[in-house]
Amino acid sequence: MIPPQKCGVDIISMSWTIDNYFEAEPTTSTSEHADNPAAENSNPLQDLKAALDEAGNAGILMFGAASDQGSASKTCYPVNHDKCIGIGAATETGNILTWVHYAQVKFTCPGDRIPFKRGDGTATTYHNGSSFATAIASGLAGVILYCDRLVYGNENTRLKSKVGMSGAFLHMVGTGDKNSKFPRADELFDFPKSDTEKWKFLTQEEAEEESKDQGKKVEPGLNPAARRSIGELLDMLKKPIRNNFEHQ
Repeated sequence: MIPPQKCGVDIISMSWTIDNYFEAEPTTSTSEHADNPAAENSNPLQDLKAALDEAGNAGILMFGAASDQGSASKTCYPVNHDKCIGIGAATETGNILTWVHYAQVKFTCPGDRIPFKRGDGTATTYHNGSSFATAIASGLAGVILYCDRLVYGNENTRLKSKVGMSGAFLHMVGTGDKNSKFPRADELFDFPKSDTEKWKFLTQEEAEEESKDQGKKVEPGLNPAARRSIGELLDMLKKPIRNNFEHQ
């Protein structure tokens, strides 16, 4: 396995869990490790913990899926790793699904009736679970990091830390419902334009179209209005929140 920090990744999304990891016994068979004495008496889950520690210390954001076994999932891994942001499944309106252990997750994301189309487009199936919510949370974090680099060119942003990204998600959760853990990304990125015009606003399509008649060359990138708007959003998301982990 190639260490993720050597691959230049910013985010690790883990849509899986291991139950009862504290009960795992170390491997003791010498015959299995005759060609590798260092592996004798090793514990694969301890090795996993060490790898996660290393990734967290390298500034890689890690998202882990909560177990969908309710309150019986207190010993699941890697969601309980101290450098991992635990994600549980919720409906599209933010209601946590009944089988998700509320206290185990830091945030919830959509994980109810997620549509998947067949490759030939003839049918759509729907799936539930925290594994899907974890992928969505990781994607949201990726969008935020990308915007930060696009606007500020910032490779060492505080958003690359668990505290920083958790703070950004908490800003999106808001204060309307103290029990909510659901980031309202739909409201945060809801610019006062139609969906079609929104993406023109975020790119330079409009500016390029206007410049064609004037014969001006437009450099690729965000137009000034888009840069200002996204910059304002990022500045808000980066504001420190007192008791950042009060929702743990």
